[in-house]
Formats: sequence, structure tokens, C-alpha cells
Amino acid sequence: MAVTAYSFLHTRRKPENKFKKAIISYLQTTRYSDQTDVELKIIVIEAKNCTVGDSIRIMMIDSQEEQAWAIASELKHQQYWSEMLEGCCLYMDEENNWAQEEYRQQIEQSKHRINLLRDARPERLIYYYENWDREELLAIYVVCSYEILVPENSKCETRTETFIITPDGETVIGHEPYGKLSLVRKRIVI
Repeated sequence: MAVTAYSFLHTRRKPENKFKKAIISYLQTTRYSDQTDVELKIIVIEAKNCTVGDSIRIMMIDSQEEQAWAIASELKHQQYWSEMLEGCCLYMDEENNWAQEEYRQQIEQSKHRINLLRDARPERLIYYYENWDREELLAIYVVCSYEILVPENSKCETRTETFIITPDGETVIGHEPYGKLSLVRKRIVI
């Protein structure tokens, strides 16, 4: 038995149309659900895939920022205890040696915590992405500029937002205002 392929059966909609449909549906059901006659027109769509590797990179940057903040905080503690030790050595007599010892212990503990922080590796990456393929698609970030027309007041407003869409391109799972996406792979003018 031979299989005959008909070209019209294999026509696919462009992914941009899926994004457009998903974004309009999202906006109509969340932001403009109370207004029935709002017109939405998408002007520009820019899309970028977010893979497991991208997510790891983002989490590494966040982890490094947290680590730098914790080290800076611990360095301030160490400096505080060092100043306390200096003051204790200058102004206290030998009978108050217990305070000097306490300050030295605090300085050593602070040095130990700094070394631990410098050697730390983000645990959430180890466990969460342990067996994942780095090229697996997690989401699609779509920067979208669109116009909103409300016939009641004849006011036309233009907005740009980043929408986070499922890998199949059919559902918006979140958004960020002001189109904060920096890297763009595709740019489609509609």
C-alpha cells in the first residue's frame, strides 16, 4: 500500500501566528476581560528560545550575585570584629583577655564562612538540572509591541511587553512589562 502525501495537508501556521493568537488570548482574558470592545493589534514580535542551558546561565548569574553579596556582608562582619579587637587591645588591660579571645574567634569564624562562600556551588543547579539536556526548550520569550484601541474614548495606546510562552507556542505563562528581553533571534514585522 502506497502512502500519498498531499501538500495542503502539511501546511503549518507560522509560529508567529501562534504567538500572536496566544498573546491576544492572554491579554483578552487577563487584562481586558471586563472590556468587550477593546481592539488589540500586534505591531512587532521578537522571539527567543529559552533552553535549559539558558536557564542554568541565568541561575548561575543570580547565584554569583547572591554569593558576592554574602561575601561582602561577611567581610563587613570581619572588619567590625577586627576593629573591636584593636580597640580592646588599646584600651583594655590584661585582665580582660577573654574579650580579645572572643573577638579573635569571631574573626576566624568569619574567615571560615568567607572561604566556604567562595567555594560554594549553587545547589539548586546540581539537583534540579542534574539529568537534563542543555538544549531542551523550556519556554519562548516573545517581546511584543502592540496597540490597544478602546472605542469608548477613542484612545490608542502602544505597549511593549515580554511574554513567556510554552514551548508549543500556544499558551502564555507569564509576562514582564517594558520588553526587557535583551537577546533576539527573530524579528518579524507584521
